[in-house]
Amino acid sequence: MAAVAVCMGCASEEARYRMLSRFFDGVPPPVSEVAVDVDAESPEIEEAPEPKGSIHGPYTRDGCERCHDKANAFALRVEKTKLCLTCHDPEEFKGPVVHGPVAVGQCLSCHHHHLSKFPHLLLSEGSDICNRCHTEEMLKGIEKHPTEDAKDCLTCHEAHVSEKPFLLK
Repeated sequence: MAAVAVCMGCASEEARYRMLSRFFDGVPPPVSEVAVDVDAESPEIEEAPEPKGSIHGPYTRDGCERCHDKANAFALRVEKTKLCLTCHDPEEFKGPVVHGPVAVGQCLSCHHHHLSKFPHLLLSEGSDICNRCHTEEMLKGIEKHPTEDAKDCLTCHEAHVSEKPFLLK
């Protein structure tokens, strides 16, 4: 395994990808091969004037080493719950009402860490991202809360932090 690690430092991005993906699942493709997955058959994308996808800046510019330690088998440099805040200003995520996943550093509950076919590295779009945890069944019991008609929860709610209860705007 030590020989593999030595070779990995000298190898091209493509060769490093081929070697790592033999041993590990989920190895991100080389930056040169990264393409935002835009589903051309989706009516939402056909109507959009430009692709909706997003790529994390450090992943594009710096490759893996901004977050991963090359000398330590590409382990994370900081624990996962604190990693995003090494670049993103922690003050932006403080306030009287903080979304649960944000409060405990679970950014990956809603965002992908490398790339997404949705804006802001989201795992899905519109209210679909919220409905992963906040089911329609849960919302039915809340007075004055739209369910079927609500196309985007962010019309009324903040995603991360709010001054008002229930993350209201």
